[in-house]
Amino acid sequence: MSHEAVVLVVDDQEMFDYMAPVIREELETRELIHCDNLADAMGWIRSDRMIDFLFCDWELAGPDFIRAVRHDPETHHSPLIVLLDSDRDELIGAAMRLGASDVITKPFMERGLANRIQRVVHNRERHLRKRIHVATGSNDGLTATLPGGEPIVLDPIDLSIMGARARGDLSTCGALCVYTEVMLRVCADEFCLELPGHVIRNEHDPSGRGDGESGPGKTIIIAFRFDEMDEPTLAQLRELLETLRSRYPE
Repeated sequence: MSHEAVVLVVDDQEMFDYMAPVIREELETRELIHCDNLADAMGWIRSDRMIDFLFCDWELAGPDFIRAVRHDPETHHSPLIVLLDSDRDELIGAAMRLGASDVITKPFMERGLANRIQRVVHNRERHLRKRIHVATGSNDGLTATLPGGEPIVLDPIDLSIMGARARGDLSTCGALCVYTEVMLRVCADEFCLELPGHVIRNEHDPSGRGDGESGPGKTIIIAFRFDEMDEPTLAQLRELLETLRSRYPE
């Protein structure tokens, strides 16, 4: 992998030593940071280091740490598993309301921790695969460029970690045939990503949008599939999707 997940574990040394081999195997990383007190943990959250995954003990770090994680733009969307000493419903509920991705109650077996990590990762990926519907006329942009060609400006319809759909004028999008390779430029706020992809479908636009200059027969809908990308680009795409999801809640 070109990028190894950076993982922050806030708990005592004994628990860190117990969890570390499981975390390394499940998240395929050697980048583990250990803190055994709240002050050091908060220092990492306030630093410039990007933290991809977090674990924290409720008694040691608790609400203050979770709030800091969720209020910091660098870790706002990072998965966070909270470790509890009790399975009381009120504690579990409090942790989840503050922003925990999941909780696990001590003591736990290594397999139990592995299953919890897998569940959080799976839920996050499933979350990102769901299409985010972009508001018509928004400032969020999508352009498609054919090799050696000029950018074609499109009106985005929806976006996921797999690909995108957009609407465009038939007069300018005629070259976007199925299997055509394109470079897609997706922009939202400070994010502007260039992603390789290809057309997987184009179809008549049934919406009838327009003012006489566009409408049925004048606009088409194009579906794109993103091609394989490196890990840093994938991480940026995940961040962009989370930004859009907060803007266009389901």
